[in-house]
Amino acid sequence: MWKTINQTYATTAAKNCWASLAGMGWRKVKPTTDSGVTNTHLLLSLANANGKQAYVKLDSSNLITAVYL
Repeated sequence: MWKTINQTYATTAAKNCWASLAGMGWRKVKPTTDSGVTNTHLLLSLANANGKQAYVKLDSSNLITAVYL
């Protein structure tokens, strides 16, 4: 679904990244791999910084599994 990214949040803890999606609230990026979480956070932050919508895929647990710009 195409969503506006309101905010992103990450910590120094391994694979801990969140995004606030318009109309949905905060959703965690699925912590599968370090590089996958980093790359997903990068795309979410890029969309947020440039005021662009991102296509966000969620799994059945409402974890973010993919992001497309």
